[in-house]
Amino acid sequence: METKLSEYIKENTISGEYEKNSAFIVGKVLGFSRNWVSQNLNDYYNTGALIKINSRPVLFLDKEVISKQYNTSLPKNIFGSIEELMEFLEVEDKKDFQALNGYDGSLRGVVETCKASISYPPNGLPTLLYGQTGTGKSLIARKIYEYGINQGILKKDAEFVHVNALEKVEKLIENSSEENYAVRVESAINTYFAQADQDVEKILLYTDRLLKDKNTVMIYDYSSTVEKAVAKCSHKLKVYIPESRVINGGFPFVEGIVNAGHEVCFIPDASMLTVLDEVDIAFIGAETFYSDGTAFNTVGSDILAELCMYHNVPYYV
Repeated sequence: METKLSEYIKENTISGEYEKNSAFIVGKVLGFSRNWVSQNLNDYYNTGALIKINSRPVLFLDKEVISKQYNTSLPKNIFGSIEELMEFLEVEDKKDFQALNGYDGSLRGVVETCKASISYPPNGLPTLLYGQTGTGKSLIARKIYEYGINQGILKKDAEFVHVNALEKVEKLIENSSEENYAVRVESAINTYFAQADQDVEKILLYTDRLLKDKNTVMIYDYSSTVEKAVAKCSHKLKVYIPESRVINGGFPFVEGIVNAGHEVCFIPDASMLTVLDEVDIAFIGAETFYSDGTAFNTVGSDILAELCMYHNVPYYV
């Protein structure tokens, strides 16, 4: 059994199919219990025979194979992700895509597509990288970024931001003791959304405290959380809703806020300044948050932010 296990790990390491080397998948393919596989893989890791990728799920690679493939000796055998391992193995004088193993071979098509995508005028094209966990999607994304810097397509101080939207769900799946994988996935998704609902309730509670002594608010561009927060306010408000004409983003607010019993003024974007002196507080939602706290939302959100700053109106995202 141990020989079959080690050979399976070695084969997948040679082929680069690292995502198959988790305890769950190995057990499923070979017909061994997950606990037995996990114990033996960790034992092999402790002897120095395997590299442990401490991701979600945890992966194991044959250390001898990796050393031969990259013609190097590894001083350690644990890494936080496949990307971290690949970056550790890079040759320093190789730039961006050249540092990828197989960039001029098996990955040539992928590399050429990525180059064409980021180089397309005037601002490149959106690029979707897809594949199972551990196949190096994040590493290729970073190489696209590095290529953009090296070719002058991106500014030298442009940032690379990595957001793993599924990390919480993957962690819940990995930590579950349920043997049925479908049940584990369903349970993880339900737990994730339950936690999200709890987070929204905290936002609503905080917003209600902010509105306690406020009478007039402005809400810009539709956000279901902002709508819930204003609608649940314990006292009647006067609510200014700019149309957010780019996508007609203000109109979806109107019915819910009216039905909640508040006074609604649906106004053109161009008139925001004329009413701002009446406004006690402004709210917007956000499409995206970056790791440095920067928020992105529909066009016009920044204009309202500037107006609020100059008129000393609190502006909440």
